Amino acid sequence: KTGVDIAITWEADTDSDGFTLWQETQAGTQDNNVSSKPNSAPIDLNSTTVLSIAENQSVGTLVGEFNATDHDLNASLTYKLVSGEGDTDNSLFRINPIGKLRTAAIFDYENNASTYSIRVRVKDEHNGTLEKKFTIALLNGNDGPVILLGNGGAHAGALWAEIQVFENTLLAHEINATDQDG
Repeated sequence: KTGVDIAITWEADTDSDGFTLWQETQAGTQDNNVSSKPNSAPIDLNSTTVLSIAENQSVGTLVGEFNATDHDLNASLTYKLVSGEGDTDNSLFRINPIGKLRTAAIFDYENNASTYSIRVRVKDEHNGTLEKKFTIALLNGNDGPVILLGNGGAHAGALWAEIQVFENTLLAHEINATDQDG
């Protein structure tokens, strides 16, 4: 055979699955079997929304959802938090296999960091993977004021307090409050 014949044979797709003999040989699949094709790893790992969480939410609050693209037809993708660059705050979050990210802690804007870093891996059924780091923003909410009574005791959210008022007095009691939001 001539060099041209070899190149044509090497570039042929005998089973019409969209992959040449060379691609299938490199992947260890069979070019004469349409169901045996090379695996394409997932691409384009992203969150479906901006990743943020309001402060003081309960554990298990939904932060966001991830998706990725895989060129293999009917690919089955799973998501996981993994170690690597950007995994600093993985322990504060949980992700399920379908890509829903939830909190694993309660966050307080006044006492915690305002951004968090996680690393997510998407994997297909043939072990093709893609990893990417993401940042989650903690949003400040309006915290209620704390009422301070004259004796210094704090009663957050108190609806009433007992105060003795003597007859014929002008000033019964001074009430102060503080607000951690300033």
